[in-house]
Amino acid sequence: MINTSTVHRHPKYWPQPTVRREDSVPYPVSSFQPETWLSKQEPFEGVFVPFANGFRAFMGSRLARVGFCAALAFIVRNYIVQLEGGTDTGTLKAGEEQLSADVGFELGLELREPLAMRFVRV
Repeated sequence: MINTSTVHRHPKYWPQPTVRREDSVPYPVSSFQPETWLSKQEPFEGVFVPFANGFRAFMGSRLARVGFCAALAFIVRNYIVQLEGGTDTGTLKAGEEQLSADVGFELGLELREPLAMRFVRV
């Protein structure tokens, strides 16, 4: 079984952010770099495997990607997503730590404890 969380963060293939906070957790959520996906260069074979690879790859991966983009576009257009505890520094840091370090693996990646969020209609 491939540990996709580790593969998707390996510094050999995925450069670390240029700015890194001293108090950051091992894999901070805030280190997402959209410019990685805007370049014309494709990732190396086998280093981005959200739907597996080869003959065992998920057959509906293209449909899943389109559906995900449509759902995300709908949410971003119609809602403001907030953490349940507010936007103070402590709540944001706790949420970032939970999304970064408190993830378990059973049949897929999942948070060990729920992260309360609120969707406010715009």
